[in-house]
Amino acid sequence: MTERPSEHKHPGFDAYEDDLRLMDLFEVIWRWKYLILTGALLCTAIGVFASFQMTKVYRVSTVIEPGVVHLDTYGRVVRTCKGQELRDLIETGAMNVRVLNELKREVKADPPKALEFSVEHPRNSDILKVSYDTPSPELGLRVLKELNKALLNNFEGLVNRWKDQYSTELTTMRGKSSELVERIVRRKNGISSAQVDNAIKISQIETKIGVAESRISKLDADKETQIAQKANEALILRAKIDTQQKQIKNLNERIVDVKHEVTRITENTDRLIQERDRFLSTASEDKRDNSFGSVMYITTVQQNIAYINNLRSSVNDLNKQIFQESLTIQELETKIKDIDIEKSKLEESTAYQIKDLKMDISDYQNEKQSLNKGLAIEIGNVESEIKALEVERDSVNEEIKQLERKRGDVENIQIRKPPTAGIDPVKPYKKMIALSSFVVGSLLSLVLAFFLDALAKRKSKKDQ
Repeated sequence: MTERPSEHKHPGFDAYEDDLRLMDLFEVIWRWKYLILTGALLCTAIGVFASFQMTKVYRVSTVIEPGVVHLDTYGRVVRTCKGQELRDLIETGAMNVRVLNELKREVKADPPKALEFSVEHPRNSDILKVSYDTPSPELGLRVLKELNKALLNNFEGLVNRWKDQYSTELTTMRGKSSELVERIVRRKNGISSAQVDNAIKISQIETKIGVAESRISKLDADKETQIAQKANEALILRAKIDTQQKQIKNLNERIVDVKHEVTRITENTDRLIQERDRFLSTASEDKRDNSFGSVMYITTVQQNIAYINNLRSSVNDLNKQIFQESLTIQELETKIKDIDIEKSKLEESTAYQIKDLKMDISDYQNEKQSLNKGLAIEIGNVESEIKALEVERDSVNEEIKQLERKRGDVENIQIRKPPTAGIDPVKPYKKMIALSSFVVGSLLSLVLAFFLDALAKRKSKKDQ
């Protein structure tokens, strides 16, 4: 128990010692603050001065994309090369010799001895951003222009071969399409002359068919009129049935009310009988009062029984009325059935007449078909041939469109963004150099301050 307080003193003592050490550090820094600040500012000034003495480097960039030579069977674009292949072509220096040769012929100043390009290639994309760092923006622009020109020349032969191939195929397919059009025109002219000769006979037959159809329309109209009359009669009868059914519903509701009243009076009568029995069993010795009370109870019970009998008689009368109403409904429903039978007979009779007229129309149609039979066979054969020629022509025209689209899609390397130079130099980065110089100067000054303070303390100890 006595050792616990001592155990709690050590952590407090260590924290106090740490505070003292930390305060010593701050005292050293404060004592040598001017040295530390002077050293940091001196290093910063040296760094800034050095950055101004460095050569400025500008970044020139351009954006390119591989060209397209054709589309495969699935409609996917087939390029002159993949984006990664084009990147490798540039980064490996395969184009550097051509670019340097062109620069030597066109640039007055000395061209660079070597070229180094940086290429950015986004994932899942064929677009490339090519950058070139140089002290001279004008020279950088010329270098990237020559690089783009060298890339275009590199793939120009491949692009021209595909265009020539598509042009040859287009010439062949267009000649074939013209020949098919001439054959289709000749076949259509032969059909027109045959159709004119048969038109007069067909018009005469169609006149007869029109007369028969008019008679059919008249029969349909007469049938609809008579059926409408029958339907109105049926509606009137159904309205009467609805009235009778509502009356029956009201009577049934009345019966229910009367039965509820019978039940209520019966329960009241039973309750009066029980009260009379209880009254008689607890009555006083006065026989006159006992007899009077008993008579009152008996009279009330008899009145209730008579009233119940009257209610039950009313229920019987209501049931008789319901029965009479039901008989009336049955008679009305029988009349509706008779009307439906008459409607069916009318429709059947009209259907027979219309059937005869339709048979006449069918005969006329057969006659018209017999007149057209020979011509139809000939026209059918010619039209089949025309359809085959048109299908072949459409197929050829579709191939022509595809070839024209494919030839139009063929393109060389695309310069999505021409070479442009940045306004500000990318090197040297003066802000970073100044910041780095300040940090390094501060650290060195801190080390020097602690070193000088340690020497001073050591010297003071020796003096003591």
